[in-house]
Amino acid sequence: MLLRNLAKKSRWTKSWHNCEFEYFTTQGNITGNFSAEEIIRQKNRIENIEKELAVFQEYKKAKAFQSQQKYTQSNELLQRVLDIFERSQLQNSDSYLYLLQKLAQNEISLHNIRKADTYLQKAISNTDFSKKENLIDGNFQNLFLLYLRTDVEKALNISKKALASLQEKGASIQEQSILLFYLGTAHFLCGSYEEAIQNFNKCIEDIPQSSLKGSALNNLALTLWWKAPNPGKEPVSEIVFLFKESVLNNEHPSQLDEGQRKDFDELFRNQTLLPNDYAKFISDEQALVKNKESIIPLFNIASFLFSLGSQTKNETAFWIRYVMKVTEKNDPENINRILLLLAKFYGSSKQYIRAEGLFRRVLELSENIPETKFNCLKAYGETLQTITNRKNEGDNMLEEAKNLEKQIHSWALKLDHLSLPEINL
Repeated sequence: MLLRNLAKKSRWTKSWHNCEFEYFTTQGNITGNFSAEEIIRQKNRIENIEKELAVFQEYKKAKAFQSQQKYTQSNELLQRVLDIFERSQLQNSDSYLYLLQKLAQNEISLHNIRKADTYLQKAISNTDFSKKENLIDGNFQNLFLLYLRTDVEKALNISKKALASLQEKGASIQEQSILLFYLGTAHFLCGSYEEAIQNFNKCIEDIPQSSLKGSALNNLALTLWWKAPNPGKEPVSEIVFLFKESVLNNEHPSQLDEGQRKDFDELFRNQTLLPNDYAKFISDEQALVKNKESIIPLFNIASFLFSLGSQTKNETAFWIRYVMKVTEKNDPENINRILLLLAKFYGSSKQYIRAEGLFRRVLELSENIPETKFNCLKAYGETLQTITNRKNEGDNMLEEAKNLEKQIHSWALKLDHLSLPEINL
């Protein structure tokens, strides 16, 4: 079920035309470490690859088929071009690796994750890893991200090996940062929380403000939460502040006007759980948060405070409403998890009519997303069990959730809270 639904999530794939430049700078959006000269060099490299492949009519037709979402026909033609390169023993060329990326992209769009894995593995096997830059290139990172969502043990193993190899080559901590991030994330998913914390701390140690640092801070806070689900008052503030720091690294408050910067600082640059004049942040039409990547840490603040129970009820209500507002403006396609959290909140407050309406809506929206559907059935069933004369309905719903849980990896339920880069093929 997990494999079948990977390609349905909007963060997985991009159109052909949008991703050509991103092939060799796959994680430029998360590392923030590329110089202007490097960006120009990589752009020229992609242009040269496209010119080389443009001599093949099959490649031109494959691009047209892909833009029409005819992925099977596109791959039939790409495979013909790939065969020519293999017969010519050009497996180490940039164009050959580029073709493998395109083939993998189409297979993901067709939900054929194992075939995509095969193409990426072939790209890895034809990459010269004696060069340290190849240990953090697009092929390796895409393979890791694929495994992170399908086979965590493999993700853990390849990130360990790559990081060890990079360290042997004398790479700086800044050069190691992306692999430290991946290794920490794999450890978190495997439940190795101490190892995850160590790697996230190393990752954020010497890197400047960037979306990578923002993601690492989010995942670090998440690890601290899952390691100690019921922390004391001081750890609560520290965990929330780490989630806020994640937002700070994703956003650019310098682009706001003076009044907005003051509000932004009040909301994100302190350890208070609830701002003094919280109503203005909900009613204000001018969004302070504009980056889609900030939605995950905001969602985690609300989820974390909700997990603490009635002692943080007012704080939870504020952050749910705030992240709902930000999500509606910046990422409405992925609002399911926010609606589910709001349904749980209403259920815990005995506002059953509101809760049930939201539970039903989430179930409709999540029919093909087993992890969200399981979480919704479980929470819905538990809520019904607390209502007089509806215990049997709740029991039946929990039984349905139990059967669905058998089809889901336990670590997959953590993915909604993780901050991860997109797979850019």
